[in-house]
Amino acid sequence: MVIDTLKDTLSKVNEWIKFAEAKNAANVAFCSAGIFAVARMSLGAESLNKFLLIYLVVVLILLVISSALSLLSFIPQLKTPWVHIGNRDKDDNLLYFGHACKYSASTYLDKLHSGKAQKSENYDLELLYSGQIVINSRVALVKFKQFDLAILFTLTAILSPIGALLVYKLRK
Repeated sequence: MVIDTLKDTLSKVNEWIKFAEAKNAANVAFCSAGIFAVARMSLGAESLNKFLLIYLVVVLILLVISSALSLLSFIPQLKTPWVHIGNRDKDDNLLYFGHACKYSASTYLDKLHSGKAQKSENYDLELLYSGQIVINSRVALVKFKQFDLAILFTLTAILSPIGALLVYKLRK
């Protein structure tokens, strides 16, 4: 039955939201620890090499940006015009939140009914479930996109010691 598929899909989409929030929370925790460590190292700034001090400030800025992006994912956002959702495709998997978010509640339900306009006895309830699936799918997509951007800043901060070491060695 369609209603069972909708209930199961909504449950799975909600699990994806929880997973995205856990990833963002882990990034906030990691960045906070990094910010604390870099700040402690910078306290003895008089004895630090000027190059190292500049490097630590850059790492600190990258970690703060990453942490802020992950923290922003916890603010409820239903309208996100800056996030590109993508276009519908005939091969979209309606069980995947990244595809479900492209639809309106009615088009999602119509596609789930294999494109045939069917009005079942539970149509109104099915439409409500479809709407919730679409909205929650958009929320999940935005949270994952924010995590993707935040993790780029985190990785840049983590991997930058290699670049900093190369620059330091080349200067000698």
